[in-house]
Amino acid sequence: MMRLAPDGPDGNFSRAGWIFESALSVARRSVRIATPYFLPDINILSALSQAALRGVVVDIILPRVSNYRVLGWASEALFAPLLSCGVRLYQTPPPLDHAKIMVVDDYWAMIGSTNWDARSLRLNFELNLEIYDAHFARRLDQFLLDRIEKAEAVTGASVAAFSLPRILRNRAMWLMSPYL
Repeated sequence: MMRLAPDGPDGNFSRAGWIFESALSVARRSVRIATPYFLPDINILSALSQAALRGVVVDIILPRVSNYRVLGWASEALFAPLLSCGVRLYQTPPPLDHAKIMVVDDYWAMIGSTNWDARSLRLNFELNLEIYDAHFARRLDQFLLDRIEKAEAVTGASVAAFSLPRILRNRAMWLMSPYL
C-alpha cells in the first residue's frame, strides 16, 4: 500500500514533519534516514532523541561535504546532542547523494523530495510517498545499510576534537537554521 503525501506552505501545518514525528514515535527496532540537508526543528530532534533513548537504533546518513557549506556547519552543531542520546551518524564521501529516504522497522518507508530542514518543512512545496510494504522496506533498508558500510561513522571522540572556532562557527550557523 502506498500513499502520496504532498506538503507545502499553503497548509496550516507541516505534513512531512508530522509524518516524521509519528513514524519516530511508533518505531520499535530501527529507523534509518538518508538526507542531504539535516536541520530539523526541535520537535523532530526530540522525537529522534526519544526514539534512540528508548532503544530504537536510529541511523542518520549525511554527506561528509555539503554543497551548502553553511547548512553543513549548522548540522554539525547537532552532532554532540544526538550522539549523546544514542543516535548514530554517518557521513558519506562525495559525490553528494541527494536521496531523501526514511525506513522504520523494515515495514514502512518514505521517499520523496523533503529534506530534514526548515526550508523543506515550512517553505517549499514537497511530494513524498509513504510505502507500507515489508518487502520493499527491507530492500530499501538494505540499500541504506550498504551506504552505511561505505560511510564514516561520526563518533563522540571526533566531535570532541572539533576546535573551539569550529564549534562557535557551527553554533552560530545553527542559530540561523530557521532561515537556511
